[in-house]
Amino acid sequence: MEKIMSNETYKKWFTDDEGRITGFGNKLTGSEEANVAFFGPLVRKDYLEATGMEAPKTIDDWDKMLNKMKENGVQYPLVMNVVGWPIDRSCNMFASAYGIALSYFIEEDGKTVVYGMEQPAYKEYLTTLNKWYSQGLINPDFPNQTLDDATGLMMSGQGGSLVMHLYDYTNRYYNVNEKSNPEQALIPVQYPRLNEGDENRFRPTSMGVADSKVITTKAKNPLACIYLLDTLYNDEIDKMLAYGIEGVSYKMVDGNPVQIIINENQPKEDQLKGSPSRWHTTEDSTLEGVLQKYSVGSDEEALRLWMQDGFAGNYPSSFVKYTDEENKVIAKYQTDLDTYVSEMMLKFITGVEPLSNFDQYIAQVKAMHSDELVAVRQAAYDRYLSR
Repeated sequence: MEKIMSNETYKKWFTDDEGRITGFGNKLTGSEEANVAFFGPLVRKDYLEATGMEAPKTIDDWDKMLNKMKENGVQYPLVMNVVGWPIDRSCNMFASAYGIALSYFIEEDGKTVVYGMEQPAYKEYLTTLNKWYSQGLINPDFPNQTLDDATGLMMSGQGGSLVMHLYDYTNRYYNVNEKSNPEQALIPVQYPRLNEGDENRFRPTSMGVADSKVITTKAKNPLACIYLLDTLYNDEIDKMLAYGIEGVSYKMVDGNPVQIIINENQPKEDQLKGSPSRWHTTEDSTLEGVLQKYSVGSDEEALRLWMQDGFAGNYPSSFVKYTDEENKVIAKYQTDLDTYVSEMMLKFITGVEPLSNFDQYIAQVKAMHSDELVAVRQAAYDRYLSR
């Protein structure tokens, strides 16, 4: 576990508030070098060029771009969807311009936890989205539409911009449309700011953990299990677990391993040389490797652009630990609050609920115990910082 315990960030992730190691053989995703954001705003290049504008940087730039697209005949300059794609992904890039996240987040002091959906700036964000919706700049059925619906609007020429994961960009748009129609390329633009030069603190980060292993109480030799799981962090062993055997399941191209497909018709000994990827312990740890994996269309430009933003405001929800009492508070109140604020966000954006009722909304959020939920997360975060 030296690889974990010698790194202060990893140490916080893998120990509990009492300093005990809570997971073994965890896969480390991303790295300080390859700390990328895999999804963000993409714009139809031809429609942007038709506006005569540079790539938008601020909310005002977005406002001008969307309106010019509309004037040029683009039916829905901003395409969003909710079904199967949490709305905070589609909208958080705009909320972040106002210095908030659509969830719990960390203030600039690095210590204070706040709830984004009850901040004064949240009303400013809602006002912007409501204005764009009322002007016909957003597809009106977005609360009931899927990512396939959104992508379809982009390919049909009805949509001008959207938020998308690069994996979906490759498989749902590039391979299906852009590859044969390069004039309809989607290009990345940065997460917007309220003012040019402002810092964005809420972009996604690829740094995290996955595929945690546990040792059951039935293990006959738990110490041997620990040694085995610790050995997974050996660089050579990890490379073999990630890619298999060179020449059989992968080949080296420009210094990077490229997988060779092993199918069921090949000899069993070759199949066994494939990669048991859930056991390997590092993924996307080099920028070159990430860029090779995401290497079509606008992938590289997007990765290099989006990773310039900050992420210090993101609450480390995957790594904080709650006490039994804190979990009871979350279980008692969080689901109802989530449901209410999500419903109200859609109502405010679409105008079903007038923004003049925002104060009543805040009163209801408080009545649904938002202060207690913030206090729980603050306490857990304080302990996290002290690890």
